[in-house]
Amino acid sequence: MATTAKPIRKNFKKLLRRHCKKTKAPRKYFYEPNLGKHRYYDFFILVGRRPVWIKKIMHWGLWMQYARNRILKQTHLPDGVKVSTVFLGLNHNFGNRSPVLFETMIFGGDHDGDQWRYYDYEDAIKGHQNAIEKSFKVEI
Repeated sequence: MATTAKPIRKNFKKLLRRHCKKTKAPRKYFYEPNLGKHRYYDFFILVGRRPVWIKKIMHWGLWMQYARNRILKQTHLPDGVKVSTVFLGLNHNFGNRSPVLFETMIFGGDHDGDQWRYYDYEDAIKGHQNAIEKSFKVEI
């Protein structure tokens, strides 16, 4: 775990500097990510493809407002159907289990409102492709 934590913290510090410069917020109010603890009310930001836990809700809110990588994929299909996969930023898994942070949803068509949630980035991208295939299938 220690080998993967270094690049994440390095990327987090870059992101932190960029946010502080953009929003003029002092750096001392941000919290270093704690990769070992997850509680059901935790807030996360996405650094690259990896969710990183953040302590303060105000700083999470700033990141959610300005982040460009919250929408992982969006696909517009014929007949006005849209499939969207996003980073939620909040743990949607209640209890002490792994956080559920990604969601794929279908808008329009026969499967309007269908949604799936995922633990990690790679599963969310695979789920996006599965949702596209499901929305193309016509049930008789």
